[in-house]
Amino acid sequence: MGPDDQRFMMLQVGGGDGAEIGRLILVENFFQVLEERLGR
Repeated sequence: MGPDDQRFMMLQVGGGDGAEIGRLILVENFFQVLEERLGR
């Protein structure tokens, strides 16, 4: 979580077979996006 609670960042590591190094996922307005996906 960012200091303003508006950003969420996650590093997803590859599956171990070496095919995928990893990826960085950044979600801005995290709680707004979460509420929209939950249908609130």
